[in-house]
Amino acid sequence: MLLLARRERLLPWAEAAAALALTALLATLGLGAGMALEGVSPLARAMPAAGPWLAVLLLALAAGSCAAGRGGTPARFLLLSALGAAGLLAAGLLDGLSVVREAAARGAEIRAALGQHLLLAGGALALALALAVPLGLLALSRPRLEAVLMAVANGFQVIPSIALFGLLMGPLAALAAAFPGLRAWGWVASGRRRPCWPSRPTCCCRWPAPCWPGCASRGPRCWMPRAARG
Repeated sequence: MLLLARRERLLPWAEAAAALALTALLATLGLGAGMALEGVSPLARAMPAAGPWLAVLLLALAAGSCAAGRGGTPARFLLLSALGAAGLLAAGLLDGLSVVREAAARGAEIRAALGQHLLLAGGALALALALAVPLGLLALSRPRLEAVLMAVANGFQVIPSIALFGLLMGPLAALAAAFPGLRAWGWVASGRRRPCWPSRPTCCCRWPAPCWPGCASRGPRCWMPRAARG
């Protein structure tokens, strides 16, 4: 890979070599984990130590450097790596790794948790966009309103998440008592054991800040073109 990276026209091949090396590393980890778990309890698990993670990081950095050298993005590296990992997973070579074993043993629970997470995040994002886009467009011709909106949004950004959770629990508990339907929709609850855990409203409070600048900006600031050019 280092030899290929010395010439600019061979940089795409160097990026592909990094993806191949990553696939080989994953295959080695899977085979090693399978051999380590032979004849042991089904509850045993094997996971990579620090060395493989460092190797993955170095390969990713090398692929990113190759992509930057040719003036592109590391999409080729990501695509080839994803295809290689999918092929290893389909062939059963990664079955010894702890994450694969857990996914096989608790697949239904993981899928349910993933669906709940997507519903929670998607609902919060939808509400944040519903608030941010109209207010951002309204602030286009009102600089004072834009300043107020950004101050409020940035204020929510600097509050730690756990503190924001605590601040919202009381008001949302009262809101849930007044409107029980909100509890069924998940706007004031995220689980049966946490009847008023305000995770979705908390996410909604944090997301308007990244959405507003794109809607309320009347033009690029003087430093934006320079930052974009690097």
